[in-house]
Amino acid sequence: MNAKKGFYFSAPCICVALIALFSLTGCEDSLIRTGGASSSGPGTPALPGTITITDGTNPVNSVKIGAPLTAVYSGSETVSYQWRKYGTATTIGTNPTYTPSDTGRYFVTVRASGYSSKTGDLVTVAPQYVIGDTGPGGGKIFYYSKEGFTVGTVKDGVYKGGTYHYLEAAPADSGTTLKWTNYYSYNHGTTGHDIGTGYANTAAILAVDNAAPAARACKNANFGGKNDWYLPNEYEMRMMLVNKAAIGGFTDAWYWSSTQARASNFYSAYATHLSGSGETTFDTNYTLCVRAIRAF
Repeated sequence: MNAKKGFYFSAPCICVALIALFSLTGCEDSLIRTGGASSSGPGTPALPGTITITDGTNPVNSVKIGAPLTAVYSGSETVSYQWRKYGTATTIGTNPTYTPSDTGRYFVTVRASGYSSKTGDLVTVAPQYVIGDTGPGGGKIFYYSKEGFTVGTVKDGVYKGGTYHYLEAAPADSGTTLKWTNYYSYNHGTTGHDIGTGYANTAAILAVDNAAPAARACKNANFGGKNDWYLPNEYEMRMMLVNKAAIGGFTDAWYWSSTQARASNFYSAYATHLSGSGETTFDTNYTLCVRAIRAF
């Protein structure tokens, strides 16, 4: 009888191959995870010291974005540092102190010649503000965007500059019986809806009617020493409505937005009932409430 040609593996060979595969997978995974772990090869001693992450003074496991993290190694060995963001294998810092510029979870790996590396515990980096916090202008934060948004307009050449991440509502109304404009029959061209375009809408309104009551009240607002307040647009008002409990202090009435109903219906503008719910349009010669906002 002719024997069939082929390859055969014994059970011990298969076990050895699987163990080698899992070992390699574990090594790769250790590049992107943490938890006070040590990475050691056969016969390599572990670093004897411990790693503590501090804010420069006290140990921490969470900080606000922009706060520095300092790795303190307790041993006497000369060590190097490698900071990484959890889930990545990219080195983002090689000094004992690293200041994250993004939210997420971070960790540091410490190495010394002749020893296996040691990885510290995860530290969570949170946004500087959360919804409901008091902002720099003394008002309440009601919107946050990690990606950020711009504030400005091409039409009027008014641009605040930079990228912004937060919207803050003023701590009080800037008026309760204000018209949207004194020029009822004029098209102010303020149809911007996107987050951040309320600033451009306010500038466009005042370019047509420099004394437009609602926009002027917001432009002249000065809370917390900040003078960059503006009349929020339709979508910004919707976010105020979503987080009305975090803002508080609204009158049981309708509030003007800076968004005209549409180009062909320029004698009306959107308004929102911020103490209740709902959105509608009013002729711009109606008198409503106004609450300014600012971006930062």
